[in-house]
Amino acid sequence: MKTASVLASVAGLAIAGAAMAQGGNLEKDYSREHVPPLPLADNVGGVNGVTTSTIVVTDVGLIDTFDYVFIDISHTWVGDLIVQLEHGNNVVRLINRPGSVSGSFGSSSDLAGVYTFVPGGPAMQTASTPAIVPPGQYGPFDSFEAFHGKPKEGEWTLRIIDHAGGDTGVLRAWGFGVTNVPTPGAAALLGLGGLVAARRRRA
Repeated sequence: MKTASVLASVAGLAIAGAAMAQGGNLEKDYSREHVPPLPLADNVGGVNGVTTSTIVVTDVGLIDTFDYVFIDISHTWVGDLIVQLEHGNNVVRLINRPGSVSGSFGSSSDLAGVYTFVPGGPAMQTASTPAIVPPGQYGPFDSFEAFHGKPKEGEWTLRIIDHAGGDTGVLRAWGFGVTNVPTPGAAALLGLGGLVAARRRRA
C-alpha cells in the first residue's frame, strides 16, 4: 500500500509538471523600467501633454483575469492627470483627474512613489490633502474587466495625459499582471493529476 501511495504521488507530480509545461505558468507579469526616468510632457498653451510607454507581449494566450497595474511615478498636482492603459480597442483609466469638476484643476496632491491598481482597491482620494498621495494600492477608475477574455499578445500602452500646465514629473517604471485562461490540454492534465491524488488518498 505504501509503495502504491508513493507511486501515485510521483504520478500526480509528473502529470502536474506536464500540465505546467504544456500550459505554462497561468500567472504572468510584465514590466518596463525607464533609465533615466521618462519625463512627462506638460500641457503647453492649452494643448494637452501626452506621454506613452509601451510593453510588447510576445507570448500568446487569453486573459482570464487582469490582476494589477503598477506605476512608479512622480508628478506634482495629480488633478492634472489622466493615466490609462490601452490594449487593442480597449482603454482602462487608472487615474482620472482626481478632484476635478468642470472648470477646476482637481486635487493639488502630488504623486511620488509606486502606486498599484487592483480590483476592489480604495479610490484615490480627491481631496488636496495630504500633500503626497500615499503610495500603495488603489482601485482603477475603470474596471479591468474590459481586458478579460482578450488575447494578451501585442502592444500594451500606458498613456499619461496632462490637462493643465505648470506641473511636471517622471515615469520610472510600470507593469501589469494577468492570469491566463488554461489551455485545454493543460486543464485536462491538471484534472487527471487531481484524480490520481484522490485515488492515492483512498489507497
